[in-house]
Amino acid sequence: MADGDVARSRPGRPRTPRGDFAARTGFTYSVLDGDEVVRVRLSVPTNDGEHDVEAQSWVRASRAELDVVLWRRLSAWLAEAWPFQRPLYEPRR
Repeated sequence: MADGDVARSRPGRPRTPRGDFAARTGFTYSVLDGDEVVRVRLSVPTNDGEHDVEAQSWVRASRAELDVVLWRRLSAWLAEAWPFQRPLYEPRR
């Protein structure tokens, strides 16, 4: 997904990383594994009334084995380095 692409985190809520960044409601980070980019996106606030941040991450299909690793590290980073109390970050299996 390129920065200008639209992501839908919930039905009826189109989002773009550039729009979120400009409004200071979301931030996209790039995680590197060698020369490959793995994306992480934080959207603040959420619209569901239950969570104070929504985190999304994705990896290339060719690097699917990194999905759970990234999820664990990002979950720890959210808990340790950010002031969020109720993050929404879908668990991995």
